[in-house]
Amino acid sequence: MSPYNDVYKRLSDRAEKDNEPLIGMVAYAIYKRTKVEYCCEMDAAGTPVSPEDLRDYHKRCTGTVLESFEKNASEVVLQYGEDYLERNRDRIVQETLGHMQEDLQASFKQSTNFLRGFWSGFASSIAATIFIIIMTMAGASIYPDFIRSFLKAIVPTAQ
Repeated sequence: MSPYNDVYKRLSDRAEKDNEPLIGMVAYAIYKRTKVEYCCEMDAAGTPVSPEDLRDYHKRCTGTVLESFEKNASEVVLQYGEDYLERNRDRIVQETLGHMQEDLQASFKQSTNFLRGFWSGFASSIAATIFIIIMTMAGASIYPDFIRSFLKAIVPTAQ
């Protein structure tokens, strides 16, 4: 930064401290616009702008002046945001509703997939249990002594 113009640094440092970089950039643009207006007024009056004039202009950019630029920048950004939302409200609402609908459909699909999987697993378990019972009954009719000895082995006897 040149020693005669530290306005950008001061505005950007303040904006960074407040975590508002956009406000700092817009404030600097407002500062530049006022500086151009100052130079144009001097030219219109027939007075060429000298380096001393610019140094004096920069010196007048005190903390209060910078706060004014920042306040104006905040208002500009806020107004822009409000205007943007107003102009795009219908699209934003439609997109938001669309995303909500997609999320609901995905959730419903997951829940129906779970239920489908649950009932499929439940039916498989029932079928396997019935198969084991049938096989046990068939085995018991073919090998009754094996089943009796198996039951004696797993069922404790009262002493």
